[in-house]
Amino acid sequence: QQTLQEHARYMMSRAERRVDEIELPSGKTVRLRGTRIVVGSDIAGMVLEVNLLSEDVRPPCELRLPDEKIPAPTGAAPAQKVAELRRPVDAVSDGRSPAWRRARKDITAALTYQDALLVMGETGSGKFSLVTEIYHRLQHGGRSFVVDAADIARNSYDDAEEAIQSTGIPTLCIFRNIDELSTEGVERLNAFLLAISDSDLPVSVAATLSDANLDSDLPFRELLIHFQQAVTVPPLRHRTDDLAAIVTSVLAEVADRRGVSVSPAAMRLIAGYSWPRNISQLQEALESALLKRPVGEIQPQDLPGYCHDTSRRRLIGMEALERDAIVQALHDAEGSRVQAAAALGISRASLYRKLKSFGITSI
Repeated sequence: QQTLQEHARYMMSRAERRVDEIELPSGKTVRLRGTRIVVGSDIAGMVLEVNLLSEDVRPPCELRLPDEKIPAPTGAAPAQKVAELRRPVDAVSDGRSPAWRRARKDITAALTYQDALLVMGETGSGKFSLVTEIYHRLQHGGRSFVVDAADIARNSYDDAEEAIQSTGIPTLCIFRNIDELSTEGVERLNAFLLAISDSDLPVSVAATLSDANLDSDLPFRELLIHFQQAVTVPPLRHRTDDLAAIVTSVLAEVADRRGVSVSPAAMRLIAGYSWPRNISQLQEALESALLKRPVGEIQPQDLPGYCHDTSRRRLIGMEALERDAIVQALHDAEGSRVQAAAALGISRASLYRKLKSFGITSI
């Protein structure tokens, strides 16, 4: 039920009506048909119809990565953002959340058939890492390089063209953040994509963009004709099943093998926050916590003040400072509202109103 509810929230954020098929952790496959309920301008919920499609129960498959290093592309120029991509230390593609598994499956299919792939999602949701990891799992000995679309210069593709023409090694070209391209950048990328499509070389193409810009009139829309498949990578807040593993992985990276962990109370706080900047923001939060507790078990008071905010609304500068002061006062008072209100110089009634406004419930 938790998995179904989590995926329903993901569906509700994507479209007014949506039909999706997911595989549950048990291996059963179900079809979800959701209709969003709107009251005025607010989304009130979703009516969900669930149909069981398959009773097959099987353990989820594990993705294995090649042990060998990925060869560097010939002629790559770091100054022009054409960079070698190497296998990450930890597999980011592993995950149990249905939306993440669906994205992994669709990306795998597109790369297998060399379809030009458009990968959409929120900033920091792991689009780039997921595509590159899956590609190198499929193409042992293959290579990949990235061109950051926001930094395209007049001759940005010269080294990329040379790298592609110089060898017959399977290659993945990834263009990041194409929604940030100028009109001139779109023209240059369009010419490069046409050259790739006209060649017989074993070259695959993928591009990433923020799905927040899909309804805009930005220049990148002229490039959409080059892509055959589109996949949406879910944000961190819709990956509840994977959150503990993600936190452990990110913490191991930022703590540099120090003896540090996250307490159950701090993990509950992390699970309750919306993480609008996704994994990049989670990394920042854990780095901030390590400044207060470099070793041992991270506690709720070690996390930044915004982690205590479950109101789901964006705070302006003064509101954020006020929230952080309230969180610190409550921690100093060991949760006593009376002592915290006295320390802040406000009435207890005012403190309760502010706690409700900021969505602070865990202290």
